[in-house]
Amino acid sequence: MKKKTLTRPVCVMFSQAMYLQLSELTDQQEISVSDYIRDAVQEKLTTENQIKA
Repeated sequence: MKKKTLTRPVCVMFSQAMYLQLSELTDQQEISVSDYIRDAVQEKLTTENQIKA
């Protein structure tokens, strides 16, 4: 059985313009909006952790 790695759902609100841009990017990259957002958050967390170190 596959182990769950994603366990916490989070609702995020976007402006219409931001969502359209996000949708266009994810369509071009053939990835889900959720994948894009997870990658963006991970990048931000990594940057924040480097600043604190």
